[in-house]
Amino acid sequence: MSSPSRYVLAKLRGLRARLRACRVLQYFEPIITSFDEGVRKPDLRIFRSALRLARAGTAEATSWAARRIS
Repeated sequence: MSSPSRYVLAKLRGLRARLRACRVLQYFEPIITSFDEGVRKPDLRIFRSALRLARAGTAEATSWAARRIS
């Protein structure tokens, strides 16, 4: 396996377990969750933390929201 890339996730509790189960956890480092950061989305602090930890600027980043469809 290659070394972890600069992909950063900001999501919910249990994300690490889900990524591990899908065998893709090694591709995401660091993982920032709103729970770990102590804020609720869409608080800008979580996105600023993600940018800082990824050493990325806003022009190099994107954000998306996943929504369960029943």
